[in-house]
Amino acid sequence: MIARALRMNDASKSNMLKLVSYLTSSQGNSQRVQSVRISNCDEKEDAEWAALEMLATQKMNTRAQGDKTYHVVLSFHENLSERQLAEIEERVCSKLGFVAHQRISVLHGDTENPHLHIAINKIHPRQLTIHEPFYDQAKLADISKILEQRYSLVPDNHVFRSEARETAAKSMEIAGDMESLIGWIQRNVLDDMKQATSWEELHTTLAKNGLGMKEAGNGLIITSGKLHVKASSVDRKMSKKNLEARLGAFVPGKVQNVKAERSYSKRPMPLSRRDTKELWNRYTAWREQQDRLRKEQLVELQQRREGELSSFDSDLKRAITKHVVKGQVLKRILYAMQHSEAKRKRQAILAKYTRERHKIFQERPNLSWRTWLENEAKAGNADALKAIRARQHGEEWKAKFSGRGVLMPTVSAKQKPQLKDAVKITLKGTLLFKDGCRDDGRGVSIPPHSDETIIGCALERVVRQHGRVPISLDMTPEQARKVVEVAATQRIPVSFRDPALERMRQESLAPIIQSRGYSR
Repeated sequence: MIARALRMNDASKSNMLKLVSYLTSSQGNSQRVQSVRISNCDEKEDAEWAALEMLATQKMNTRAQGDKTYHVVLSFHENLSERQLAEIEERVCSKLGFVAHQRISVLHGDTENPHLHIAINKIHPRQLTIHEPFYDQAKLADISKILEQRYSLVPDNHVFRSEARETAAKSMEIAGDMESLIGWIQRNVLDDMKQATSWEELHTTLAKNGLGMKEAGNGLIITSGKLHVKASSVDRKMSKKNLEARLGAFVPGKVQNVKAERSYSKRPMPLSRRDTKELWNRYTAWREQQDRLRKEQLVELQQRREGELSSFDSDLKRAITKHVVKGQVLKRILYAMQHSEAKRKRQAILAKYTRERHKIFQERPNLSWRTWLENEAKAGNADALKAIRARQHGEEWKAKFSGRGVLMPTVSAKQKPQLKDAVKITLKGTLLFKDGCRDDGRGVSIPPHSDETIIGCALERVVRQHGRVPISLDMTPEQARKVVEVAATQRIPVSFRDPALERMRQESLAPIIQSRGYSR
């Protein structure tokens, strides 16, 4: 279990009505919103009305100047019951001091792990005072450990950011699949840096890798061209205090005639199981083409805008008014009318070209590597999907679909993933479908309490992707019997690796064949 409070530095994100509207939106995926729960509000059914009630409560407090909305996310490896989720939400809010505050919780199921969003009103509904939970990261870490033990949840690392020294560069590697400078140094240079016995040897090691080290403030930074990172962020042993304790007082680098053997460049994360060089070359070529075409369109748009703005005849009208019209009062009236008309026309022209400029950026977006891969996968590029899936590991997948029925082919065939039917592709390459099924390349999972239609679609996906190979069922006996019945009733050409299930399928299929007059 992971508990994290989201900081809403933007005022629009702190708006309770907008936040609840985003949380309760399906976004084209029927399985995104699993459940909605409203607490401590007079409105118990409609989340939008409850959000309006919370917004009215916030406006009754006119003294508080800070953010009045608290947003926390609880992520789980397991699929928990509504009762368990309600108990966990109550314990987390009690730990933070929000047990009597208004809140709306929404369970989402459109990612690798189910996660619970809790939108909390910091303003007390009766006292109208604001409550700010100090040291909330430590409190969330403590309650997460307690809840993991109580509900037998998969444990996670609860060291919060100030101790884990997480940075935006780390997030870039996780979410964007791009290798950061910190990660590159840790994987390629850190071991040699630790073995250095003098400042000269350390600077030489850095120079061979296209890096440098210098003082900045009270610490040290490692530079690579225009980029730099704190040395202590790479490893605590690289902090100025620890290095000076080992090597003596800091000595600036004066390395000469040392040729860099390699250097850092922004590229995809290295994958041991798949080479993404060809895909990366295609991406960079596409990116360069997009940048060139976008620049050409923007230059042309700017020229047309300047030409239209310079075509005003306001100067001519003012000259006529100045030399022809008589009377100061009449001239002032005409000048004011001309100024108002020119201002209105100018604003209309600028608004029109602002819309056209926005349209250009929409047609030629500046996509990241990860987003480009996802778009390629949705368009039917199997290599792009394999590159995304190469990031996941077997140990992580082992309990990914805990609590869900999974159809797993037992023979690895040439896969033909149904990419165009997917509504979303997760960070690890799992395809999410409208009916709630998921396909991560190793198996197709079905939602709990699925009907015959959903089970039939899941079986057909397995057949289309893997062919007619025996499949294993990782689910409860009741779910397995239901899957076998659907396979027999809908005459889906599958077989089951479990002899008992396969015998059950054949026994269920025999009367159907006889009743329809089919011969063996």
